[in-house]
Amino acid sequence: GFRIRRGPMADPARAAAAVATVVGGEASEEDAEAERAWKEREESYRSQIESLEEEQVTLRDAWSEIVRGNMAMAEDLKQQLIEATNERDEAKTEMDQLVAAHGDTHQRLAGELAHAKLSVAQLSEERDKTHQQLVVLLREFPAT
Repeated sequence: GFRIRRGPMADPARAAAAVATVVGGEASEEDAEAERAWKEREESYRSQIESLEEEQVTLRDAWSEIVRGNMAMAEDLKQQLIEATNERDEAKTEMDQLVAAHGDTHQRLAGELAHAKLSVAQLSEERDKTHQQLVVLLREFPAT
């Protein structure tokens, strides 16, 4: 962390006390009181600075933890998205295969149905011809 270092004359009260000492020749009671007050403020400032530096470290650590957590969550979500995309693609491929198979089955069944209808029509035609031939034969035979 950083520390603020002040020179001995940074405080106006100390500067005035120093001038009085130089001019008067000896420190007075006021000078001693000003010195004590300055030391108390200086200690208070140092204590506040240390507390702020500790808080800064704590906040930096907490922020790093939040960032790590968010990065991990983003990675998890990315993996889930990849898995969901793969599942969707597999389902689409399977559906396309089923549609294609259904189409093939439909074509085959339609062909078989058309063939069956043709066979039924041919059989109906043969039945009608056979019926007409039977009617003709029955008319040719004399009734006994």
